[in-house]
Amino acid sequence: MITLASPAKVNLFLRVLGKRTDGYHELVSLFQTISLKDIITIEKAEQDQLSCSDPSVPTDQTNTVAKALAAFRKRSHDSTSFRIHLTKQIPHGAGLGGGSSNAATVLFGVNALSSAPLSGQDLLQAALEVGSDVPFFLSTGTALCKGRGEIIEEMTPLNEEPLHIVMPSFTLSTPRVYNLFQAAKCRERSYPQKGSDIEAENYPCFNDLEGPAFEIAPLLRDYKSFFLSQGYDRVFMTGSGSALVVMGSKEPLLPPGCRHFPARFISRAPATWYHTESAS
Repeated sequence: MITLASPAKVNLFLRVLGKRTDGYHELVSLFQTISLKDIITIEKAEQDQLSCSDPSVPTDQTNTVAKALAAFRKRSHDSTSFRIHLTKQIPHGAGLGGGSSNAATVLFGVNALSSAPLSGQDLLQAALEVGSDVPFFLSTGTALCKGRGEIIEEMTPLNEEPLHIVMPSFTLSTPRVYNLFQAAKCRERSYPQKGSDIEAENYPCFNDLEGPAFEIAPLLRDYKSFFLSQGYDRVFMTGSGSALVVMGSKEPLLPPGCRHFPARFISRAPATWYHTESAS
């Protein structure tokens, strides 16, 4: 049996370049894993069993963990069954990549328990079958991601910074946010074209999806303004929302109904995984 941390991520910047012919949007984004995490326990069993501490999370074949297990078996031809339990702490529908992280963590875990039949490249291909963001979580924690998010340029870890995740009482539909996105309405911003252009202590923080997200949920704009008024100079939405990232060590005052998760940047060494104690 193994117990692994499944970390959340934030998009420190997210530039949307436009819609592609395949229906996806072309992105450039700086992804960073953070210490907010789920905990996943995996052990071999006589038959597959997936359970979760959050009863609202489906434990059928629609769960990314089940999809990851299917992708692993497809590539490894290993029919071993597993008992997997998720202890959820990452809020759902936040733009924090919880489901993608769970899938990548399970791919790493079942591969380890099966004596590593899949190479690193095979794991990446299996991850991509599950979702566009899943391959990132097989990186060491900091990466410039392009395409749909699946083209990954790993980077030297950024300097560790404290931050606060603020989760409103509502979530946003990712398809609806992207459908409302209009490149022409985006403010022109310079952004790094490659990882070597990004300085460990100086990187842009913005999200092109804030426009459509704020159109759907104007309260998010009000919340961002509220945090800026408290003296924070870097406040931005992560992913397609609805969570906001407030950079800084001081705990912010919260609007009514919002939840708060203190966190920090984390990374891992190659060929190891995130330790549960280091991701706390």
